[in-house]
Amino acid sequence: MTSSWQITLPALLAWLSAIIAISVVWLIWPRRSIPGVNALSFLLLAVAIWSLFSGAEAAVIPLNAKILFSKCEYLGSTTAAPFFLLFALYYTRQTRWITPRNQALLWTIPFLSILLVWTNEWHHLIWTGFSPVPTSQGVVYAYHHGVAFFILVGYVYICNAIATWLLLRSYFNTAQIYRRQIQIIVIASLIPWIGSVFYALDLIPVPGLDVTPMFFAASSALLAWGIVNYHLFDLVPVARDLLIESLREGILVLDLRNRILDMNPSARRLLGLAATPAGTDIAQYRGRWPDLVATLLEQDVPGREVRLTQEADQYVELHAMAITGSKGQSVGRLFTLEDITERKRIEAKMEVQSRELERLVVTDDLTGLNNRRHANEVMRREFQRSERSRRPFAISLFDLDNLKRINDTYGHACGDAVLRAIAAEMKANFRASDLMARMGGDEFLVLFFDTEVDKAWHSLERLRLRLSALDMVEFGGETGHVTISGGVTGWLEGDTPDAALRRVDRLLYLAKTRGRNRIFKK
Repeated sequence: MTSSWQITLPALLAWLSAIIAISVVWLIWPRRSIPGVNALSFLLLAVAIWSLFSGAEAAVIPLNAKILFSKCEYLGSTTAAPFFLLFALYYTRQTRWITPRNQALLWTIPFLSILLVWTNEWHHLIWTGFSPVPTSQGVVYAYHHGVAFFILVGYVYICNAIATWLLLRSYFNTAQIYRRQIQIIVIASLIPWIGSVFYALDLIPVPGLDVTPMFFAASSALLAWGIVNYHLFDLVPVARDLLIESLREGILVLDLRNRILDMNPSARRLLGLAATPAGTDIAQYRGRWPDLVATLLEQDVPGREVRLTQEADQYVELHAMAITGSKGQSVGRLFTLEDITERKRIEAKMEVQSRELERLVVTDDLTGLNNRRHANEVMRREFQRSERSRRPFAISLFDLDNLKRINDTYGHACGDAVLRAIAAEMKANFRASDLMARMGGDEFLVLFFDTEVDKAWHSLERLRLRLSALDMVEFGGETGHVTISGGVTGWLEGDTPDAALRRVDRLLYLAKTRGRNRIFKK
């Protein structure tokens, strides 16, 4: 039994490869919830089986035993490539291709190859023969391959090429932080296939020696080093195109000639497009999105709110950034489009509410005129302005005669109606630029900006005459007319609002004591 085995360096290297592959599986298995780790684990297990029996095939001496162990090798060597492709699909988030039908197709050739290996004596499609080759370490055998073997090799290379292309594309479309991870995985995946090329083309100095498992030893060691030093499978890369496709914001890309290069699903939904009109000049949509297209055609587009369509109040917030090539030259522009229609609706509603609140803060509820607090604030500012500019400024104060008698005789509804009528006549007879306010009860204030006292007195006198023509019957009373008493004064140098109000209040009192229904000035 001992004479049937010869421990050689190739056998030791193959077994070392198996040990390293199993060790890497042990390292990554706790991370199996990460997409792709399961497929990579099975890939490494396939490598371990391949390496284990490759070592046994190199160590055993009888030809029939070598052939048996070679058949066992195919359990790993035929399944490694499909597992590698599955790993690449999971790792680069291309899982839409992993369907039951595609998986059945993926495993068809490996399954048939294993079946042909174990029935080779009947058809010789895998091995056509074996030739003894004397070496310094004894006799080895060169395996002569049939057509099925080369079909299998072609299939393996196709799987590896697709997987490598997926990883390389992910490398260029992934954030910088993840690139070192993918770079390590790509290098690790390429190493074994270099060995398989040497074996398939009979470029090995030792006839019949399969060095592919030995290359897998280096590949597995590189993966182990990457797991320890670069946290492979801890930081999970996200492909850039997948990230853009899943963004809530719309992404629109134009080239230097303003032709549409790309847009993500969010942009298509926002713009109402079923598909990306690649190659179309954005100017062709001017009639559909006039404001948006006009903004897109500008060379310098900062953040801006744009109305999307004229028919509906739909708005987008637009931001732009230049796209540069590998040599720093401008190759296009990328725009982000965020639907802010709801935000604009809320802002408009809040603006209306704010204006209404502001109106309520400065407005008297009964008459719709300004209230006392607002009038005092404006008067304070105007006195300061007049002090600086020496421009004229008149103040008038008047009240309704006999409001208490009206309320007691005809009711408060009648009194309120008269106060509202006074406010309406004030708005009709005074300038829109004058400030009209109800100071409380039946007392009213008018601030005449840039107006001399005499002119202000004439304005208030016209109001008195207009009101005296109103019959109380119109407001629910029985007899009499609406009369007012008041005074008018002007700003004096060094004057203050309180001093002016005391002055005009004395004029109002004087009008009351002189028989009412008159306006005094000073």
